[in-house]
Amino acid sequence: MGLVALLSFGVLSAQDTLRIYFRSDSAVPLNAGVLKEWKEVGGMFELLGHTDQKGSEAYNLRLSKRRIAAVRALLQPQEPSWHEGKHITERAFGESRPVSQNDSLNRRVEIVVNRPVVAPPQVLKPPRKGCQAHFSGGILGNYPLPDYVEVIFDSNARGSEWVGEGEYPINRLAFPNSVENTFDGIAADKGTRVILYEKEHFQGRVLADLEGPFVLTNVIWAELSAMETHALRAHPVLDSLIPRSRRRYSTENMHSWSFGSVKVICSER
Repeated sequence: MGLVALLSFGVLSAQDTLRIYFRSDSAVPLNAGVLKEWKEVGGMFELLGHTDQKGSEAYNLRLSKRRIAAVRALLQPQEPSWHEGKHITERAFGESRPVSQNDSLNRRVEIVVNRPVVAPPQVLKPPRKGCQAHFSGGILGNYPLPDYVEVIFDSNARGSEWVGEGEYPINRLAFPNSVENTFDGIAADKGTRVILYEKEHFQGRVLADLEGPFVLTNVIWAELSAMETHALRAHPVLDSLIPRSRRRYSTENMHSWSFGSVKVICSER
């Protein structure tokens, strides 16, 4: 009169389903111990209730809802922060979705877990002359100003990443320092092309497709003359890397660019 079979599992993939099977006309789970393994699982839980085809359609729909409620009662106390609409959603199907001619397999509640997929760390390729790009949460200039300006192509810049050629599908993983401070400066050497995409994995619109050498500064700094001096002023060292004619402001606020993806392509390999 309750829980009689359970699908075992090892390491969960991005989506896994656990099936709890019930005896006929029952919504009273007897053994909750196996659900303890799900206690540490994160993500969105979806509870799908089903019955066999014995009884009326209306009765079976109600029974599938009772079975969902019984399983949910077992899950919720294990994690008090779960609540309807946030971590657990429910759908009752009654008798409408049989999976077998064996009624004992149709009397079930499926617990579907959709977990956020954790991507592996992205490996940044080292920069080299003629193949380097610099992404910064500050303005890129010729000398540092704490919290505002970082030196272009300088490995000591703390709020930025200086990288070589590569495809970087998730900015927040490839450029954590820049993303934490939001993009305000991007630069590339001669022979280096930088393509910025609106969304991760090179999806959405192309925000910018730029050929080096260039320095691009967030347009929100354009009205601050002191910052403009750092970004655009003449300076022998900076001018030798990026001519003033190749240093400009963006046409839109670059802060939203932080959360997309980037390709760095070099003409010389």
